[in-house]
Amino acid sequence: MAINLSPRQLSDARLTDDIDAILKETGMDSAHLKLEVTESAAMENPGRTFGILAALRQSGLQTADVEQGRRAVCAEFHFLTD
Repeated sequence: MAINLSPRQLSDARLTDDIDAILKETGMDSAHLKLEVTESAAMENPGRTFGILAALRQSGLQTADVEQGRRAVCAEFHFLTD
C-alpha cells in the first residue's frame, strides 16, 4: 500500500509515532507500506522532511523517492548538511 504524505502531515511532530501506532493497531507489516512525498511537500521544509524519512526508514518502513526533482532536492539537502 502506498500513501502520499502531505505537507501538513510532514509538519506533525507525532507523525512517526502515529504511523507506528497505526501499524501496531492494525497488525499491518511495515514491509507492505510505502510512504511517498512529493517534491513540493519536501521543499516546504527539506531538512525536516529528510529527517522524518530517515527516521521512518530506520523503523523499517519503505519510503519512495521524491517525485520529479528528487536529485535537485537531495543535492541541496546534502549541500546543506555537508
